[in-house]
Amino acid sequence: MGFKTMDGVRMLSAEEYDEITGFAREAEEILEYGQNESPENIVKMIGVFIDCAYRDENLPQDSKQELAFSMGSLWAEQVIKKYHWDWRHIDSETSNYHGFFLISEDESYCCPVFQFFVKIIMGNNLYEGENDNTIELIFNMIAELDYEGCKDKFNVIW
Repeated sequence: MGFKTMDGVRMLSAEEYDEITGFAREAEEILEYGQNESPENIVKMIGVFIDCAYRDENLPQDSKQELAFSMGSLWAEQVIKKYHWDWRHIDSETSNYHGFFLISEDESYCCPVFQFFVKIIMGNNLYEGENDNTIELIFNMIAELDYEGCKDKFNVIW
């Protein structure tokens, strides 16, 4: 679903940006990859990690949610590096969208990163009755989105 315009869209405050960046640094410490790792490889590592966390029955729900925020933040950094999207906060009275989103440069597409990651790690991203980890798929699909033909703004992908 997209909108011609959306109210309540703003840049992140310095504090919000620092908090998200801090989450990403936590994920980097967990994954322990090299400095020259490509965004594509980092996204693959994130996907594998999220699958393992989802399947870990001994991992408490609050820990899973924390991991969703840290891994989601690191995933978002890869989207920003590769596709030049940016963070925005949406608090819209005309839609059901609230929270932190990655937004394409032309504002035609957006992704509710944290909701997306929580949904996957909690096992609620169902496709044909199975939890579907679409972290890598969505990352790769961003390159194929129809930016030119998109008439609305803020079409949500996840």
